[in-house]
Amino acid sequence: MKKKFYIFLISFLIIKIPAFAENFLQISEVFPNPKGRDKNEWIEIYNGGSEKIPLKNYTLHINKKPYKIKKDIIVGPKSFGVLKKSDIKFSLNNNKLNLELFDKNQSSVAKLNFNESMEGESYSYTKVISKNLVKYEYFWTSPTPGEKNLNFLQFSGFIKVPLSIANDYYLIVDKTKIIIDKNKHDIALIKNIIQQGDKILILMDENQILQKFKILSKAKIEPGKNNSKLFGILLCLPITVLALILIKLSVPRKPG
Repeated sequence: MKKKFYIFLISFLIIKIPAFAENFLQISEVFPNPKGRDKNEWIEIYNGGSEKIPLKNYTLHINKKPYKIKKDIIVGPKSFGVLKKSDIKFSLNNNKLNLELFDKNQSSVAKLNFNESMEGESYSYTKVISKNLVKYEYFWTSPTPGEKNLNFLQFSGFIKVPLSIANDYYLIVDKTKIIIDKNKHDIALIKNIIQQGDKILILMDENQILQKFKILSKAKIEPGKNNSKLFGILLCLPITVLALILIKLSVPRKPG
């Protein structure tokens, strides 16, 4: 009886391993809005399993419209595969895109969706590393087709140098220089709301390019220090008014 049970268990595992491996598929990156012509659109699939997965006869649903994969595209274990427009004659929406990948048995194995795209950037499944936590989220980043996606770092610190301009726009938080992409962020807004001494939460990629930020607390204004300019202006006002009165009195009046 025990032998039969072990044989059944082994055969069950052998049958189930390929199906379990398919559950590791992930739509890891999509490039829906390239600069220029849309022929360069692509979709990246990651296989996190231990066996290669042939995608032939899988079906990709784009906003519920099915596109069958007819080419012999094989994604190796722990590897990326890229679906190009030359592989499947698809068209990706720049806004409100829903992707879903179905296997040969029409079971859903991976999905992705977004509401609005960014031109020239890919929507990428990204590892976010912070002090006490590692998590995964989708972000708009520089495209990395067929390669490992960029890691993100999240940390908090104090603004040492507010928005500065050299060859690039940048901030310095503690000792870290963070580059600001003017095509992604409102430079004027950042300049107006961030000042030296503010405590800020930063999300940046491994190239130290700012992705998101949040002000945690504003810098404390010390009395008599940061108000010195305003105090000087207020002090000069009475003197200025007095000077104007004296000038007016010293001007001889024309005889009537």
